[in-house]
Amino acid sequence: MGSKRGLGGALALLLVVVAVFFVASSTSWAQRMGYRLQNRVSVGDKPLVVLQPGEDLKKVELVLKRSDGQVQKFVRKNLKANKEVEIAFKQPPGKFDYTATLKMTTAAGSSEVSFEFDAIVAKRVTVQVNKEDSDVGQGHVAITVDGPVTHADLVVSGDEGVIDERQIDISGARPGESVALTWTPKEGQTVRRINVKVHDAAGFWTGLELIPFSVSIPHEEVTFDSGKATFQPSEAVKLDKTLKLITAEIEKYGKDLEINLYVVGYTDTVGARDANINLSYNRARAIAAYFRQKGLKVPIYYQGFGEDVLAVATADNVDEPRNRRALYILGNVSPPKSGQIPRSDWRRLQ
Repeated sequence: MGSKRGLGGALALLLVVVAVFFVASSTSWAQRMGYRLQNRVSVGDKPLVVLQPGEDLKKVELVLKRSDGQVQKFVRKNLKANKEVEIAFKQPPGKFDYTATLKMTTAAGSSEVSFEFDAIVAKRVTVQVNKEDSDVGQGHVAITVDGPVTHADLVVSGDEGVIDERQIDISGARPGESVALTWTPKEGQTVRRINVKVHDAAGFWTGLELIPFSVSIPHEEVTFDSGKATFQPSEAVKLDKTLKLITAEIEKYGKDLEINLYVVGYTDTVGARDANINLSYNRARAIAAYFRQKGLKVPIYYQGFGEDVLAVATADNVDEPRNRRALYILGNVSPPKSGQIPRSDWRRLQ
């Protein structure tokens, strides 16, 4: 799954698919011939019998009789010792049993052996992250699959190594249904990488590497009209400067990540608590709407906490400008809950 720069609590998705092949082997025919099988493949690929001659052979005949009665015959001449020979055979999707008959000819004569194996040609299951149902801060990532699966291997890592590691039974997952992969967060440890391997019923696994990404945008606070979610035209200069910084960050990472902007609003303690929460929501939305009006095209979410999260602790009804503030966060899922973001009630700007 290359790495991407990540700075916080959101997810960047880097998808890697790896086929796991079941290998069978035998070297019992007087060191004359060994073999291995590549017998779990996805639709569009062919299974393989890989011959491993232990001596020079003039000719090899391989006959494969499939469980539905179909027969395939292959002839290879002048095989060299210790040089593998791949024989790809045709098979429709599904699982079939085979009886293989191998006839080997040397200058001294011929010998014949038989062995049995099965092969599966299957559609590889696709795995996607459901970002709306994922919350790294709360310790869960949601995925969807489009076919039968058995289990998922989950490894969550931080700056100091593995935070949590577990195997999760997801055999009951239905196609398109959101399935939560959960872990136990550790206080004080930031998640830097999440590795997921989803195993399907055919024996393949699909791997996802999720790299946390979040960056806070420095800015100058906008002064709103008293008790309102409006501001004077002169304040727009501050937002224009902030928008340039946001755009620069998106240009850095937007090719690799699906980035959203999250705007958080706060107030001082003047007025009733509920009124301040509503006011902070409206002010955050006003900022979001301004950025959209100016051409910002990424999804924008907003939320307000009123006086519940103070930058400077004060008594009630204290006019403290430093508490009338906002946060601008870029990431591709909602920022995790924290002291600055105690709740997750994001509203998307339409």
